[in-house]
Amino acid sequence: MASDAAIAEGRLLRVLKPGGQALARTGGLEYVWRSMDSRTKYELYITSFGADRVAKQPFKAILKHVRVDPSDVDDLPFEKGFMLTPGR
Repeated sequence: MASDAAIAEGRLLRVLKPGGQALARTGGLEYVWRSMDSRTKYELYITSFGADRVAKQPFKAILKHVRVDPSDVDDLPFEKGFMLTPGR
């Protein structure tokens, strides 16, 4: 089941393309990044369930969309693979 969880988590991350590095949290990971127009902040929380816990899903993921002003997210990365070109 642990390998199934890792595969499913990898697929989720490939689809959402969260920018930046994952922040380790108690019992899981947290990703925070911004939309292309910098008006939405995304917060992804992934909680892995241990092998000793019986659960229908191997992990739980919560994705929050938060409306923000662009200046509030200047320090956040964009989605993975997106490069901001200076002067454009």
